[in-house]
Amino acid sequence: NKVAQSVGFYYMANAVGRLAGTLGSGAIYTYGAEDKGHALGYCMIAACCSAAIAALLMIPIDDDGAGMRCFCVKCPLRRQPEASSQ
Repeated sequence: NKVAQSVGFYYMANAVGRLAGTLGSGAIYTYGAEDKGHALGYCMIAACCSAAIAALLMIPIDDDGAGMRCFCVKCPLRRQPEASSQ
């Protein structure tokens, strides 16, 4: 049940992010600048800002119980110590 809930949350967050990105970039491109070349640049700047905000929102997440840690460089999945067979 926990896995299904996590997968459902992932798909919901993905859909909301895509919708917000589509609407936001469309509004920026349409109303952002009179020159459409500049408007495309504004869309790219907004995308970089969105990625930076998402990264900042991830900092406090610590999901050690599920086997993952945010910004773990060594290994994204925690390995369980093997039991010695002595």
